[in-house]
Amino acid sequence: MSDQKSLLAFDELLQSVYGKYVGFARGSRQFSFDSVVTDSRAVKPGSLFVPLIGENQDGHKYIPDALKAGASVVFVTDSVYEKNPKYYLQLASENLDAALVVVQNNMEALQNAARAYVKKFPNLIKIAITGSSGKTTTKEILASVLRQKYNVVATQGNFNSETGLPLSVFNIRPEHEAGVFEMGMNRENEIGEIARVLEPNYAIITNIGTAHIGILGSRENIAKEKRKIFSYIKEDGAAFVPADDDFAGFISEGVKGAVVRFGKDVPVEKSGVAFVSNDGLDGTRFEIDGVETRLNLYVDVRLLQRESRFNGKGLEPLRVS
Repeated sequence: MSDQKSLLAFDELLQSVYGKYVGFARGSRQFSFDSVVTDSRAVKPGSLFVPLIGENQDGHKYIPDALKAGASVVFVTDSVYEKNPKYYLQLASENLDAALVVVQNNMEALQNAARAYVKKFPNLIKIAITGSSGKTTTKEILASVLRQKYNVVATQGNFNSETGLPLSVFNIRPEHEAGVFEMGMNRENEIGEIARVLEPNYAIITNIGTAHIGILGSRENIAKEKRKIFSYIKEDGAAFVPADDDFAGFISEGVKGAVVRFGKDVPVEKSGVAFVSNDGLDGTRFEIDGVETRLNLYVDVRLLQRESRFNGKGLEPLRVS
């Protein structure tokens, strides 16, 4: 296969990940990958395999399995490569149809490659969603609404982490017009890192709750992390914030684009998205800039209970937050 069918061309990939090719001259240097995975069991012919290093597992030991399954590109962390370069040169000599690329850090390389890939679609409307709860519900509703007009790509399930978001954006294709991507966090600056991958035009914070407070220490620290999703919004973009959240003002600070507030307490005279009423099986009514709209969606209260995790505030009927 040729570069034209690859998600990233050979030079594009090496430049984006600051990588070094390990292998042997292959004449015309045919190169292609059409999927990206971090699990060797998910490798198929033409995959880029990124072996990650975790607390209890090192994915590098599965590189031979990935190559056997047809991986066409494999990242190798530099520190691992330097411990046994002869081993990886031997793998390269035995797998001439695959490219082994040495990078400083596999996780960063995955994110940088994903960022380079997203930049190939400058006309894609990019929407990011984060929050302490309701991310997946909001993503599914928004993607469903947008599909009435646009060809939409969206996060599958809750693939929203430092690895999940980069893997998700590799599902973007030229025919897509809008992308809706979920962003979660389990550590400091995770939102900042994956927001850099996507650089969304629009972003939504559903709420600032107490999830991960054991890691970050306070809701204020959680808010500091969550608002990093707005870092790349430009003047022609917008940030959507929950009006009745006590951190609404804080997370809106410094936003370059428009700030649109949504929720039960949005003043009628101000621009925003205001909840009007839950009409049960007839759907939900809300106002957008004073214009009443109905979302014909029945919401199972049990779903909202799971999404809200209660948060000490009880339930709101389909507040999309």
